[in-house]
Amino acid sequence: MTHMAETGYQPVPHDAAFRDVLLAKPGVQEAFDALGEEYTALDALWTKEADDRLDAYKRGELKAVALAAVTAKYPNLLTPAVGASD
Repeated sequence: MTHMAETGYQPVPHDAAFRDVLLAKPGVQEAFDALGEEYTALDALWTKEADDRLDAYKRGELKAVALAAVTAKYPNLLTPAVGASD
């Protein structure tokens, strides 16, 4: 999975060691593989949804809302990721 890089998360050396220990346990690799397949399926669904919404916007069926209007209505919507630095 590439999601960690997309979120800005940078693994630290002990992460790799911890992952290696976990993967050595029976059944854990299979669980990780199953999760990866599930995330791939969800990513495909969200990609289709985003494409459908963009197409509807281009056809004039959806309107855009300014980010400032959204953040004014929902002030806590855009909060920094845990561990993110400024």
